[in-house]
Amino acid sequence: MARRKSSKKPRRKTQKKLNLLGVAESVVIANVVTEGLFNCNAIQFVTGKGATVGYDGYMPRNTDAVITLPELLGFDYNRYQNASGMDPVMAPFTSKGAMAQIKLNAKANLFPMLGGLIAVPIAFRVGTKLTTKPRATMNKMLDYTKVGVKV
Repeated sequence: MARRKSSKKPRRKTQKKLNLLGVAESVVIANVVTEGLFNCNAIQFVTGKGATVGYDGYMPRNTDAVITLPELLGFDYNRYQNASGMDPVMAPFTSKGAMAQIKLNAKANLFPMLGGLIAVPIAFRVGTKLTTKPRATMNKMLDYTKVGVKV
């Protein structure tokens, strides 16, 4: 076979777009799991704030059923109080026994968590099918703006 005289045209690469519905579904599923295992929503789990009732700051306790990521990583509440010059009020948190509390939370929240893990993907699939036309219009508008996201 004869060799081609001209080189191939470079293929046009399309930029990967961030799917906002996929991100939303992942956040809702993460929220269901953290509520089931740690008794707090996903934001409270990551930040450690607002996990205790009536208090918005970070105050881990070994006596409650709420477990956050700062508690698991061993951040010490007293260290932050002493740095600001206040007297320590609480004993330092230890994550000892956290796995036992996670097991108790999982047993207590098993059925709502499983129901959420089954219902959320189904709801997103149904919602995706029902909103096909408006999402297509929105994606066309977003494509003109070159934002790099799709709905």
